[in-house]
Amino acid sequence: MEMSGVLIITMAIILVMGILPLSIYLLHTMQGREPESPETLDEEMTQGQPANEPFEWWEARRGRFNRGLAMAGVVSGAVYYLLLYFQMKWYGFAGFRFNWVSFGFQFIAYLVYMGVANLVYNLGLILEHVRQPAEPVAFRQRLFGWLYGLALAAPLGFVGGVLGAHD
Repeated sequence: MEMSGVLIITMAIILVMGILPLSIYLLHTMQGREPESPETLDEEMTQGQPANEPFEWWEARRGRFNRGLAMAGVVSGAVYYLLLYFQMKWYGFAGFRFNWVSFGFQFIAYLVYMGVANLVYNLGLILEHVRQPAEPVAFRQRLFGWLYGLALAAPLGFVGGVLGAHD
């Protein structure tokens, strides 16, 4: 089998198994709806247990986190293509051409980044459990701010690094 065929099959598996469910969840949270199926992994893990206040606090903010990630992706993509266009024009290269294949690959790569960022977001709950802070609300808000800020800054930093490497 050709290398490109293996790459296409791998990307399809990643899309179906990881990115598609995350995309559906994002669409539901953007519309203000909770997942309709009570058989989600989070609910299975908490079913039959008393209310877990730290877990509920972090999960209540996950929708905001994901909406911010989606907006950061749109902004960083727009900045990337605008800067690329102006760099091509500045250095006198042939006209800028938009490539749908490249855009599709970048879109899928960003969805993978969103999945990884959601895994890193779980560090908030883990660190709270390990550290047992005296003032949990202040700790949560500070840690959420750090995680949120870093997750939103990473795409723009990546765009700056990629385009800065071309100079």
